Amino acid sequence: MVAVGARGRGIGGGIVYPVSEAAASHGAGFEHETSSPAQAHEKVRADLPRSTFVRYRPGWLPEEG
Repeated sequence: MVAVGARGRGIGGGIVYPVSEAAASHGAGFEHETSSPAQAHEKVRADLPRSTFVRYRPGWLPEEG
């Protein structure tokens, strides 16, 4: 799965991550509201495997036709 996106940092400072009891009940919450995505997701990221980049190899995607 590949996900790509962008979040604006315009008027009001962009995205705010509020404290969520639902997220906390699943081990994904945090204690204080933040506008930092790294801080908001640090607990979840700690359990994920590190990314490994590999070169594309011909044949990985189906050919058009």
